[in-house]
Amino acid sequence: MKAILIAIQPKWVELILRGLKTVEIRKRIPHINGPFKVYIYVTSSKFDITLCDDLSAASVILTNKARGKVVGEFICDKTILYGECGFEAIARGGSCLTESEARAYGKEDYLYGLHISELTVYEQPKELNEFEFLCKNGKTDYNTDIYCKGCRYAYQGTSTKEVYCDRTVLTAPQSWFYVRDLAV
Repeated sequence: MKAILIAIQPKWVELILRGLKTVEIRKRIPHINGPFKVYIYVTSSKFDITLCDDLSAASVILTNKARGKVVGEFICDKTILYGECGFEAIARGGSCLTESEARAYGKEDYLYGLHISELTVYEQPKELNEFEFLCKNGKTDYNTDIYCKGCRYAYQGTSTKEVYCDRTVLTAPQSWFYVRDLAV
């Protein structure tokens, strides 16, 4: 299965792990046909998280020790395109964003939603160096190079072959990047 590693702020990760946030909003999405796996990396941002009184999995996992680590995964079973006027739909659609937050993030442009299904929370968070970059992921745009952040090689063309550079991930994604599925 194709996979990405996605960086998400702690406040949003908590809502995902509690099952309240069912759509992750992004400005760009992977070029993958069909369902794909998404590994959840918790940013080490300064945002505070709200701990639940019941010490749920989300509350326990999002201690400061989990920041800067991969705390779980989900299957994105569908992607959603929100048009220029889709800010109301984003606010109603399980993103946990208000319409004004969506509008400020999107700046009157298209946004995309990654639908969250089959969520798995790890008992022990994973380190970034447990993941390998996936260099090429079947993009078919003749005019665009596909640049691997692991090996620094720019691939060009229309091949759909996956190329692994065997370099482990050492730094967090700015948004997301392709990685090798750990289950493979």
